[in-house]
Amino acid sequence: MLRLGGVMTDTPCSPGARAALGVATPRSLAFLVGLWFAQSLASGFLVLAFQAPALGCPFCDAVAPTLRQEVEHAVAGCLGIVRAVSGKGGAAGAEVVVTHVLRGNEHARRGDTLVVESLELLAVGQPCLLFAKGETQLRWKAEPISPRGEAYLQGVCERIDETARLRHCFGFLEDREMQLARDAYAEFAVASYDAVRRMAVDLDRDELIARINAAATPSDCRRLYLTMLGACGGDGDLPMLEAMLTDRSRRQEGLDALVACYLSLAGERGLRFIERTFLSNPEASSSETYQAVAAIRFHGTEGKQLSRSALASSLQHVLSRPEVADLVIADLARWNDWSHIDQLVALFESSDASERLLRVSIVNYLQACPLEDGRRALLYVHAIDPASVERASRFFGTPRGKNE
Repeated sequence: MLRLGGVMTDTPCSPGARAALGVATPRSLAFLVGLWFAQSLASGFLVLAFQAPALGCPFCDAVAPTLRQEVEHAVAGCLGIVRAVSGKGGAAGAEVVVTHVLRGNEHARRGDTLVVESLELLAVGQPCLLFAKGETQLRWKAEPISPRGEAYLQGVCERIDETARLRHCFGFLEDREMQLARDAYAEFAVASYDAVRRMAVDLDRDELIARINAAATPSDCRRLYLTMLGACGGDGDLPMLEAMLTDRSRRQEGLDALVACYLSLAGERGLRFIERTFLSNPEASSSETYQAVAAIRFHGTEGKQLSRSALASSLQHVLSRPEVADLVIADLARWNDWSHIDQLVALFESSDASERLLRVSIVNYLQACPLEDGRRALLYVHAIDPASVERASRFFGTPRGKNE
């Protein structure tokens, strides 16, 4: 059984999807769920009441709420200094003097003394982040932070403009305090892609490239830096990116972000290089092809530099590789590229009945196709394998006709 987007299905993964799952990271899993959404859109399964939330930074993994979000969801949030502790080792409670109100001025003011609870050890003079929860009677809880953490939190909570907040967070991405580095990264993960691009335009390009190439740079940060380079880089960066794309030892982590960055700078002329290297190349692994497709999918949904027709033209090269063809069929349908009916019917005929995901993807494409040729092709594949047509209708719904 395979679980996609919370839906249980008896449809097994194709070889391409299995390979992608075998190397899945949180973000690559998100793209696999995205594939399910794309197939659902192509088949008309999703309705307006059930839409995927808009992605933030496309190549970042948000694994927990940011500190700013926790403050925003609390009744009140403050910074303070521990004045006195109670309980064994200070773990039971403390009195904290408010030094800065982040949220909820009606519940606390600077200079107030609050009685708080904490699950961590507190010491007199310790800076704290305070949260208030409750409806009728507030309960204050404290988390110890450092003086540097105080400066970070004031900056991130007081900057309402998303781009300005990201500029503040950029300086903490590789901070010596792991909590601050993780939280700054998470702010980028939940930010809009447009805000990341606006913020990146003013970055020092040389510093950004140095961070990308530094061996000590965490892989998740490198993916983010590549996204930023796509906004502030230029033609002069293409040779470096092409060298990275052809060096398997350097492209193992974050290939999707690397391809997306390259296409952001090279534009449509860069698609030929990606086609030769990953899409039509039989020596490219399934996971490499999968990540290249993910980058192209991103440019077709959020990026504005490349036309969908050019992107769809590139994706068609994957159809010549049956082991990964199912990765792109839904995208072609979603982008209303109906020029592949004959090729997909031939692929359906040559596939084994056990390749259920591939056959279901082809059926979804034909069901969504508004052309008469699509209707005739659907009747033809139904005669070959009625079970696949039934399976597509059962798990992906009844098509609504032409979609987005």
